[in-house]
Amino acid sequence: MNLRKNLRPANAAPALALLLAAALIAVGVACGRESLPTPTPEFSLPTALPSPEAIAAPGGAEATAARTSAYWDGPKTWEPEDVSGLERVTQELVAPPFFPEHSQESPAEPRVVEIRMVIEEKEIEVAPGAWMWAFTFDGSVPGPIVVVHEGDYVELTLVNPSSSELLHNIDFHAAVGALGGGSLTHVGPGQEVVLRFRAVKPGVFVYHCAPGEPWCLGTSPTE
Repeated sequence: MNLRKNLRPANAAPALALLLAAALIAVGVACGRESLPTPTPEFSLPTALPSPEAIAAPGGAEATAARTSAYWDGPKTWEPEDVSGLERVTQELVAPPFFPEHSQESPAEPRVVEIRMVIEEKEIEVAPGAWMWAFTFDGSVPGPIVVVHEGDYVELTLVNPSSSELLHNIDFHAAVGALGGGSLTHVGPGQEVVLRFRAVKPGVFVYHCAPGEPWCLGTSPTE
């Protein structure tokens, strides 16, 4: 007995024709999609956001939306803000998971919170017996936690000691513009740089090095 002949469906030819027709339609749709022009989005990222005072001004949600809309259409460059009249406090950073000494009460006026980080190229143990070369902030991965209040200014002194071999920088996801400060903080061995940005986005954000190569390790939270 020929089992293959007995098991062959009687409507195999029509089914095959339907499959071929469906495949041709799919090819036609794909070709049609490829021929359509792809629109290029027009978007430019500004270098700063409105101050918390401007965002929180009275007028309700509609007024806030109007101010935000007007902001995006405004100029994309700003002069540095004058912080000479603000209180300055120094935050001593500590190794994670511990937090630096800070107040949970929002200050009456914005402050300039001064912090200092030293880059250290070193071997770290990422698992028992597993070591890797890391670019750390203050010698730890993740780096130290920075705590500020919304509206405060963060003023970082980033130090790259002469013992380093490579260029370094820092990218704060809490900062807006200039790649989170990454494009402004490239610092070579034996150099240091000062970056100041305003904390206008409440939340928890990471920071990391980003000098243009995929070998950075040192991601850390900023509150």
